[in-house]
Formats: sequence, structure tokens, C-alpha cells
Amino acid sequence: MKAIQFGSTLLHQAVMRNDLEMLKCLVQEGVDINTKGLNEYTPLHFAVEWGYIEVVKFLLDNGANVNATNILRRTALHLVIASNNPYAKVYRNGIVELLLAKGGEIQSKDTWGLTPLHLASLQEPSKLFFIPSVSEYSPVDFLLKKEDIDVNITDNHNAVPLHGAVLKGNFRVAELLMARGAKIDVKGPNNLTPLGIALNKGDINMVILLLSEGADIKATTINGNTPSNVFDVLHFVLTKYGDINTKGSGDITPLEVAAQKGQLHVVKFLIEQGAELKDGGSVVLYEALKGGNIDVIKFLVELKARISREEIIQALCKAAEGGKLDVIKFLIDQGAYICKDEVRSFAYQTYDGVKLNIVSLISDSKNPLHRAAQEGQLEVIEFLLSQGVDVNTKGFFGNTALHSAINHPRVGSFLLEKGVEIEAKNHSGRTALDEAIGFKKSASILLLLGARAKINLNNPEFKLKDDFILLTRLKENISSLLAVESCSPEEKAVGLLNMMDNLMKSISKENAGSIKSLVFVLKEDQNFQNLSSDSSYPCSELNISLSLLNNELDKISDNAVQENQGSLSVLTEVASEEGKISASSKRFKASESESGSSASKSIQNNEETRPSKLHKPSNGLFSTSFNDVDELTDEARSDIILDFIKESCSIATSGESSTYDSDHI
Repeated sequence: MKAIQFGSTLLHQAVMRNDLEMLKCLVQEGVDINTKGLNEYTPLHFAVEWGYIEVVKFLLDNGANVNATNILRRTALHLVIASNNPYAKVYRNGIVELLLAKGGEIQSKDTWGLTPLHLASLQEPSKLFFIPSVSEYSPVDFLLKKEDIDVNITDNHNAVPLHGAVLKGNFRVAELLMARGAKIDVKGPNNLTPLGIALNKGDINMVILLLSEGADIKATTINGNTPSNVFDVLHFVLTKYGDINTKGSGDITPLEVAAQKGQLHVVKFLIEQGAELKDGGSVVLYEALKGGNIDVIKFLVELKARISREEIIQALCKAAEGGKLDVIKFLIDQGAYICKDEVRSFAYQTYDGVKLNIVSLISDSKNPLHRAAQEGQLEVIEFLLSQGVDVNTKGFFGNTALHSAINHPRVGSFLLEKGVEIEAKNHSGRTALDEAIGFKKSASILLLLGARAKINLNNPEFKLKDDFILLTRLKENISSLLAVESCSPEEKAVGLLNMMDNLMKSISKENAGSIKSLVFVLKEDQNFQNLSSDSSYPCSELNISLSLLNNELDKISDNAVQENQGSLSVLTEVASEEGKISASSKRFKASESESGSSASKSIQNNEETRPSKLHKPSNGLFSTSFNDVDELTDEARSDIILDFIKESCSIATSGESSTYDSDHI
């Protein structure tokens, strides 16, 4: 197509005018969506640079090359990050996510060797965080989510992204980069380290941040001389910084940075140099509480620093997330003393009038128990419960601590032992079990069943797309358990009995075929056959339980089974890949018939000896999925499964349950 303006085509013009309807018409007419115009810009380049997010979506969905480059070898990712267009600033994060989702190349270098991460780090903070509603995250956050990103990649002048962040005073970006593994003492342009750049700029906040992360003062010079200690560095940078009480990079004062980073010697130095504890030291103390350094906190409290009730709650939540038990205990012990609010008695109804009554501070949106559960901080949870916090207290969106702990095995086990309600639902009507399955968390479905939470196989979450169904994962977990040599036969049998007991309660017309196909896979598994032939109890119960389950399935009409043939196909295919099934469907029917004829006798002979309860409620939901540890050795896999068995199973002997302990196994 002939260019009509500024070396661009009609397609480019439609994009620049944000005319989505015209764009659709042109694409329908077969116009090349990747055609290049002025400066080798594609339509996508213009769309991202102008921040037209709906146009970006349309172009990407219709085949736009996400990694096409312009004359400066910049991709769409480069352009949206570097754009100064107001729309691009507002929609930048959304566009970056779209580009990354479509395979945007994160290591692509432009003419100067700059990657998208370089450009994001080089943006002024005001450009990265343009408006409050989108200021919580920047493109750096999304780029760093990519596992293969190189945070130490250099440009044509040996500069890494951290150099750029320090140069532009991007305090938060510098924090993110170092947290992801950025080298702190790497030398770039003019042989300067990030610390050297911060010193030359007089950026004391960045200097304190870099020192807190272990920057080597010997790797830089001051007036041509190597500093002898950190105070030489601080004295020098203060002469350039100006008023010690003004805010610098990160929009906080140097004293607040030092307190947050737990640098007690720097805190003392700055106070000696005239740093003030404004507003009763509340801001500085709050930053110290966020950082979690107990020595800095105590020092500031000795200086009469005080914070508000709301800040105490926020600090408790932050400490709970980070597992800072010493900070939590300090806050509770000194709660009334450090609170600056005039009306505070309701929060301090304890025997001595000083200790904080943490129960009174729990709220839906600020709940230390849930924060600790989400981060797997078991010691903190134990302490909070010892202080009277209700294990079933609900927090944000009606979730319990159990909802928050679905990825932490030991936390979940502990909460169940303390009586957390496994059937509790949040505002969406979802249990912790629903959350674990719906989002495909690391929960083992076998353990979920062992937890005795009623599984609703008709839940929409189980009706997954294409050829994946929940029972496929369950089958894989069962096979993994059966194959582990370090687990005793009794331990394996208890897990399987749990599974069959719960499946029997879940049978309905809609899921009968799926369960029957699972039973078929289980029967054909050689490891199961070997286990069920073991005469030890409860191994001998396996065939009986399987027969009971088969009988229940037989009560369901054949139509239900036929309606679920897709599930059978999936499970058979999965099992065949593992070499576990060699039988045809005819053999399945024959074996089914044989088991059915012998089932009644087996059931009759064993009905009186079969205990009514083969297990206690186990710790469910909270074990690494056996499928997710393929990279581990067999020994490591065995240890993981053995841990779950120890925590969640009990073996019934002589009609009574006895829990396994570490010495028994």
C-alpha cells in the first residue's frame, strides 16, 4: 500500500487516530498487519507508543509481530516503556503485560544495547509512577516476573539496569533489582559502581540503601581516595545532599531509610548530625517496624518515638508476613506504651494495662494471622493463637487462615489440629479446598480427600477445558504414592482407603463415569495389585473397598458411564504413557464382571471386621504435589510423601486408630 502521510500507510493512520473500526476493516481486507512505515514503525509500534491499549489487543490477536524492530532496533516493549505519551503512561503496565503474554522478548537490545529493563530502570520515578491508581507497580515488576530475565545484562557501555536506577534515583526499582540478584559492586561507565554514582549525585538515600545491601566502600573513591569506613562515605554524601531532614529518592528522609533498612549505626549517626524525629518520631518508628530490626525499634522507642493504633496494626501485619516474631512480641508487650492515640483503652484490656490485646485489633482487611498463614510463618501463627486469636477468624473477602495457607503444608496441618473449619466458605462461597483445586495450587488431591472435606465433583472447577480433568491429577498422585519404596504398605493403603471412602460419598450420575475410569486405572496398576495382595491390615482392605466402590458405581445407569467416556479416554491415555495399562476395554469389562461376582462374598465375610473409621481427618490440602517434584531425586520425593503420611494418616488396628509418629515409621 502506498504511503500517504509521513511515510505511513492507511493502517498506520488508523492506528494513530485510534480508529479501531477502520483498523478492523483494513485487516479484513487483507492488509499486512506488520507493514512498516516511517522509521520502520509497524502499526503495533505506534499503538504502544500512543498508549492505545484496545488497538494493541486487536493487533496482537490478529498476528502482529510482537518482536518487530524499528530503525533503532527497538521492539514494542522498548517503545511503550520509553514513551512520554500521557495515555502510554496510564496504560503502560497493561500494555507491557499484553506484550509479555504474547512472547515479547525481554533481552532484546536496541542500537545502544539497551534492553527493556534498562529503559524501565532509566525512567524518572515520576514517569514510572504517573498516577496514584497505577503507581503501585511499574514495568520493572512485570519484567522481573520472567524467570529467564538477566538483571545483570550490560549495554554497549557496560552499564547494567542497577546503574540506571541509581542514576535516576529510582529507589524502589533499585530495591527490586537487588532483591532479584543484581550485582551491587559491578563497574559500569567511567568505572563507577552504583555506590560511586550515588555518591557523585549526593543521593544519601541511595547510598544508605546500597550500604544496607552490602555495597563495598573499598570499590569506590572519594576525592581520589578510598574511604576508610562507612562514616567517611556518609560525611561526604551529606555535604552534597543539603538539608538532612528533606525527603530524597524514594520520597522519604535519610533517617527513615536507615530505620527501614535496620542500619542502627547510620540511624545514630544521622541523629547526631541533626536528623529530627518529626511528629513524635512516628514515621521513623513505623519505617523501623516495617524493616523489622528490633534493635533499631528499641532505640527509637527509648527516644520516645510513638505511632498510632492504625500503624501498630499495619506493623503487626508486616511483621507477621516476614516472620518477625520478636517484633510482634515487642509490639504486644509495649503496645500501650508506644501508642500515641489518646483513646486507646479498648485495645489494651489486659491484666497489667500495658500489653496489647491483639484480638481487639483484628479486622477484615488487616489480619496478622492470615498474613502469617499466607507466608507460611508457622511460629508466628502459634504465637498469635496463644494470644487468643480465633483460628476461624475471617479476613479479607471472608477468607479464613486455611484459605490463605493452601500452599504451606505445615501451616495447614497445624491449623487443622487447632480446629480450623475446613468447610468454611468465603464471600464467593468457596472453601479452602475449592481454592486449592480451582487455581491448580500445589495441593495434592489425594491429601485433599484425606482431609475428609466433601468433594463436589460437579463443581464447575472440575469441568476443565480440553482433555484435562481433576481425576487425571488424582490418578497421577496415586501412582506416585504407590511407587515410593520408602513408604510402608500400611501407609500407602491408608491413603488409598481415604481416597476410596471419599469418592464413594461423591458418586452421582454426572461423575460416575469419571470415578469408574479411575477405579479401572487403579485396578490395572501393578503396584496396586502387589499392595492389595499383601495380607497385612489395612492392605487386605483395599480390594474390599474397591469392590464396595464398584458396586456403588454399578447402581448408576450405564448411560451415566457412557456420558463420561471422555474422562475414561483421558485417564487411559495418561496411564498408557506410563506403561501402567496394557489391557483393552474388553479386559476391563471382563475384570469388572469378575470383581462384581466376588464382591458380595468378600463384603459379607469382611463386613464385621471392617472398621467404620479407617482414618482421622488429616491435614489435607497442604502438601507439595507429587507431580511437581519430578526434578527431585527418588529419595527426596520419598521424604516429601513420607512427611505427608506422618502428618495426615493414622492406621486403624483392632478397630481403633493410632497415629504414626516419627519413631514408628
